[in-house]
Amino acid sequence: IHIIIAVLLCFSVHPVWAQSGESEYKKAEKNLMAGNFKEAITGFSNFTKKHPTHDLIQYAFYNLGRARFYNEQYKEAIAVFKEMLDTFPEHEALAEARLTIAEAYRYIKSYTEAIRDYKAILKDNSLRSIGDQALYGLSWAYYEQKDFDQAITALRTLIKEYKASPLAAQARYFEANIYSQQGQPQKAIDTFNKVTGVKDPVLANE
Repeated sequence: IHIIIAVLLCFSVHPVWAQSGESEYKKAEKNLMAGNFKEAITGFSNFTKKHPTHDLIQYAFYNLGRARFYNEQYKEAIAVFKEMLDTFPEHEALAEARLTIAEAYRYIKSYTEAIRDYKAILKDNSLRSIGDQALYGLSWAYYEQKDFDQAITALRTLIKEYKASPLAAQARYFEANIYSQQGQPQKAIDTFNKVTGVKDPVLANE
């Protein structure tokens, strides 16, 4: 579940420092990367208010959204990212922002909105680079609503269209787990075998 979060945490941009206020930005960024999310939120929030025309303002909005997301302030994160996308529609972190919005909706169990946004990402060819993550998140959104057939469909699409993705193998495990939970041990074993080539003893003994 937390793979997408880890990927986003590793994402960083390195703009050229050009104006006063950069020390405030750097301090907030340092807190974000250190996991001091509350301090980062305060720093980036103050920066956006004090320096609305600063060269770093679009990065501040993005990092404020990230900090709120990591601090589990999901509704607030959605609001920040939406404001960022409205204000900076060509933002270089557009894909990450849209994916995080969908994730945040899922975390607050707003599944209709989450599924809508995951699907919108998948329909946008310019966002294909995050299609595997969108499909994985979509599968979880369906799974959490106990719509197992749709979850499996999303997982199989991920496996088929993103064979080289690290998430492809996890999708197989996830699919096997769904079959196991549904009382279909043979399907679970067969799916598991496609990943490992050997039977899982736990599944085999169910």
